[in-house]
Amino acid sequence: MFVDTGPVVAYWVASDEFHDRARRLWKRAFEEGARFVTTAMVLTEATHLVARRGSPDAARRLLKAVLTSPRWTVFQVANEFMLRAADRVGELLGGTPLSWTDAVSFEVVRATAGEPVFTFDRRHFVAEGFRIHGDAEGPG
Repeated sequence: MFVDTGPVVAYWVASDEFHDRARRLWKRAFEEGARFVTTAMVLTEATHLVARRGSPDAARRLLKAVLTSPRWTVFQVANEFMLRAADRVGELLGGTPLSWTDAVSFEVVRATAGEPVFTFDRRHFVAEGFRIHGDAEGPG
């Protein structure tokens, strides 16, 4: 399952509006034995937001949890993926401009069969045609 920034931040920041939902969905994923794939770009975004909205200590714990878990893979993104993604930066998708991080994430999802995607960014990932972890619960 590919993991995007939002669910990581929501789990580690108790004041996040999606914190309770993130906790439920992470619990379900772990109970189902899911394995997780993400990128260093996603982790960079997540740790920056967790450090700013939560605490630097929480950001460090987040990184150590991901980097030491056998369930997690931080996909090493090849230049060819990043170049394809660069061509999409700013493209309107789901009504908003696409970021480089999301465009790279799309490439990684396709390369790793990482569906469903664990994200709260429905506008981009659904518009790209990906199944979303937790959709049975309804939009977050």
